[in-house]
Amino acid sequence: MAELCERYGAGLHRKPRQRLPTITATRAFVDDALHPVIQAMLDVVMAARHEEARRLI
Repeated sequence: MAELCERYGAGLHRKPRQRLPTITATRAFVDDALHPVIQAMLDVVMAARHEEARRLI
């Protein structure tokens, strides 16, 4: 995540009393770079879970 933010010039920092980092980015960064990466990761997890469920059935 940090490398992706660095590549596209988005800021990654933590606000006081927050555990998770906050991303300061443009809407274009979120739509064009971040969302596709997160969607690809979700697809991999869903495929693995789907295969696991098929084996159980």
